[in-house]
Parts: sequence; C-alpha cells; structure tokens
Amino acid sequence: MLGSGTVLEVVSRPLNMRATSSVLLRLTPRYSAAVGDEAPATFVLKLSSTRADVARYGSVGRHFEREIAFYRQIGPQTHTRVPRCFSAGDDCTTGAFHLLLEDVSAGRRQHDIKSGMPVGSLIQAVRWLADLHAEWWGRADDLTPITVLGTAWDGPAADGADVRLLAARAGAHADADLLDIVTRVAERWPALRRASTSRTLLHGDFHTLNIFVDAPPLDSATAVDWQFCGFGAPMSELAGLLGIFSHPLDRRRHSDMLLRVYWDRITKAGVTGYPFADCLSDYRLELLCNVVRPLFMLTVPDVSNSGIVLRWKYALLAFEDAGGEALLREFGAG
Repeated sequence: MLGSGTVLEVVSRPLNMRATSSVLLRLTPRYSAAVGDEAPATFVLKLSSTRADVARYGSVGRHFEREIAFYRQIGPQTHTRVPRCFSAGDDCTTGAFHLLLEDVSAGRRQHDIKSGMPVGSLIQAVRWLADLHAEWWGRADDLTPITVLGTAWDGPAADGADVRLLAARAGAHADADLLDIVTRVAERWPALRRASTSRTLLHGDFHTLNIFVDAPPLDSATAVDWQFCGFGAPMSELAGLLGIFSHPLDRRRHSDMLLRVYWDRITKAGVTGYPFADCLSDYRLELLCNVVRPLFMLTVPDVSNSGIVLRWKYALLAFEDAGGEALLREFGAG
C-alpha cells in the first residue's frame, strides 16, 4: 500500500460517534511523496476504553473478542461490502484491544438516530442487509469463530429485576398494563426465539448510527460496529431497524415495501425454502420480541433514560400494529 513511501506523522482526533464499549479515533496520516494515491487518507482506530465501567461492559459481553474474530476471520471471506481491517489485536490478561479500520465515511452518509433514515436510504440499507444475509444463510459451521462466543440474546432476555428497572427509568410511561406485556413476552422468550428456524450471520446492532449509505449516484451501503454480530433469525435485524429505530409512521408506510425488497433480494441471491409468507410471519414475531430488547440497553453505560423510553414506546406501538396480543395467545402467554 505504501510502496517505498513512509508515514511521516499521524494526527489523531476523537471521532464524533458514540461507542458503547470502546474509544473511537480518526487518524489522518501524512505520507512521504513516494506513497501512491491508493494509500488511505484517514483510518478509524478503535481502542479499549480507559473507563472501568465501559471496559467491564465490553469485557463481560466479550464484545471486543467477537468484533476481532469477525474482522480477522469472517470479514475477509465476505463478498458483501464491510469495512476493511488493517490491524487487530488484543491482550487477554489486560483486556486491552485495538482495531485499525477503513474509514467508510468518505462519500457516504450517516443519518441522525433521532430523525431516522429517509426511505431511499432505508432501501439501500435493506438491500445491503439482504445481500449479507443471503451470503451466510444457514452457514453455521462457517461462523464458528463468532458463534462460540455467544451473544446477549442466547438466554432469557429479562427477569423481574430488569422489568422493574425499566419501569423506574420509564417513569410515568411504564404503567402496569405495558409492563405486563414486557413480562409476558420475556416469559415466552425461549419459545419465541425458536419459532423461526431460518438462521444467518447477523450484524447484531443494525441501526441508523451504524449504517453508512453511498451518496448518489451509487446505490449501496455498509455497516460498522460488529461487536454484537452472531448467528440468528434474519428478521430480527429488519424488525429492530423498523420497529425500534424508525419512526412508527415511517414503519407503517414503508415496512411492506421493504420486506418485499429484502425477500426479492435474498431469493435472487439463491436463498430457497423461505417463502414470503414465512418472511412476514417471522417479521411479526420479531416485532413481538422487540418489546424486551430495550431491556438490553439498560446494561449499556451512559444510555439516557429518554433514549430507552423512546425506543420502548416505538416497540410497543409496533407490538400493537402486529397484533401482539393474539400472537402471545398462540404462545400460551396471553
């Protein structure tokens, strides 16, 4: 990449992007004249946090282990566009780690999580997601480097303490009826997770801040922050993006179209045995599961109460729109 050239200096600046279990820096190198045009103008450096609570959160969840495994062993095999990793390392004794990554922000847009993504960007993101899912559909044996680490969703997602904590944070919005829904979904979590048998590589945290869409005239996307990647139900990613991280009006307007875009894309890529009816059914089930997913946010350092409550409200509206009570009765929890 550098040829006969060298790096003369590197300017480091904090990246204006929230990281839940690490520190993010943008590195701007100054090269000697012999370095060619192919040398990156900037890099992203991801480091372990110096804050004890943040570092503990990442270590307990094995976030850095999972992300390093992805970039070392899964990313290089992936034909779908993912950030290039130039260097990765960790120290098991201290918990320190680093990832030197491609800066994918050049020529791409990252939308604000409060305003969400316009429909054109949602289509780009869903096409990218479909390509990723189709490429790894059913390939559990090829994803062992990350599946052996497990995820936060492998066991029950909630218990009584988590529900009570959510109630405290939600304040006046957490009335008894709404908390009852969360409790009943949490009780049926194992059955709900088994309801869909289709599995693929999941990004694991597929929301607005982690998605970069190409600027026109290009029509693609990519995703960063692979610390929650795993092997699971494909519709969990679409249900999360639309049911928790998109405005309810946008979800209602565009979800049918986006589901069709997704299904058409995976089908053309060679996925078989997954009729559109199953895709719709799985999506509804994952909207049901969404009502307990904000509980996971309770474990993340520095996430605001208002942010958790807003995502929970969105998830509850999606639950109602999906006929959640009828679905719960099907699983014996109504």
